[in-house]
Amino acid sequence: MSQLLAGDGLLIAETVPVDVDERVQVHVADGRGASGSAFPWARLGTPALLRHARRAGWRPDGQWTADGRSFLALRNRRTSSAAEPPNSTAVTSSQRDRNPSPDRPVADR
Repeated sequence: MSQLLAGDGLLIAETVPVDVDERVQVHVADGRGASGSAFPWARLGTPALLRHARRAGWRPDGQWTADGRSFLALRNRRTSSAAEPPNSTAVTSSQRDRNPSPDRPVADR
C-alpha cells in the first residue's frame, strides 16, 4: 500500500469488530455458473489489522464505527501529514438511488 499512496496518503480500511485474521482464495461468480480467476482475500478484525500494520511500518491515525461497521485509518510511519482526521460521520452507503428492478435502469425513473 505504501507504493500506491502518495507520501501523505491516508489508508482507510473496513474491519470486522472482533479479532479475526483469515486469508482465503476467492473468485467472483456471475450467478450462471461461470466464475473468474481466484484471487487472495483477507478478513481482518481491528486488533489483527493493527498488529500487521505496526509490523509493516504503519501507525494508527483514527478508529471509528458507523452503522455497525468498523473502520481504521492508517499512515505510513515514514510520512507525516497535516490532513484532517477521519470524519466521525462517514458516509456508509451509496448516494445513488437503489435499483429494485434489474431490468430497468435507475436513470429511467
